[in-house]
Amino acid sequence: MGLDWSIDRDGYFYPLADSEQIYIGEADTAVTIEDGVEVYFGMGYAVLYKGTKFLAPTSEVTFDTNDPADRARVLAALNRYATDFSRVLTTIGGHAFVSEDLMEDRHEIQVLVPFEYAKNAASGFEHWKLHLEWLLTPVSPTSVS
Repeated sequence: MGLDWSIDRDGYFYPLADSEQIYIGEADTAVTIEDGVEVYFGMGYAVLYKGTKFLAPTSEVTFDTNDPADRARVLAALNRYATDFSRVLTTIGGHAFVSEDLMEDRHEIQVLVPFEYAKNAASGFEHWKLHLEWLLTPVSPTSVS
């Protein structure tokens, strides 16, 4: 595949190049989508998808298992967000996926952002975290003039 990689500090293979590792960290970036659903994207993930490496901010969003309407409400909000956000993501070569009932009390949303986009948008992790929060925040059609 010709993908860059590195050796970790213990001398083992690591699938990310040094220039990619700086965008991975143990932090969350939070956004509120419709219906007040809070989504906390973990920033410690990367994936290989169709031969390309992506940053993969991922969130598990819980719902009330005693309220079937809450399960459906959260799933619908995530699906609408992923659909709307996919329009933005396709312009940068990204993707969004929703996994229904990942566990008995949660759904998952995973956003794939090409490393090349991150490298062009931010100079390091803290800068990337701010940019990602901006990128992930939904824009209400009523707030755009």
